[in-house]
Amino acid sequence: MNKPHFEQLKVSCIKYAILTLFLFVMRAFIAHPIIMIASWISTAVCGAYFIAMLIVYYYG
Repeated sequence: MNKPHFEQLKVSCIKYAILTLFLFVMRAFIAHPIIMIASWISTAVCGAYFIAMLIVYYYG
C-alpha cells in the first residue's frame, strides 16, 4: 500500500491520540478548566484526523 497521505494522517492521529490520553490523565489529577477544555479540543482534533484518515484510505 503506497499512500503517503494516509501515512502522514496516521502519524498525526497517533500524536494527537497520545496528547489526548495525556490530557485526560492530567485531568484526573488536576481539575483545572484549561486542562478540561484542552482535553476536549484535543479529542475533537483526534476525531477529525481519524475521520480524514478513513476518507483518504477508502476514497483517496
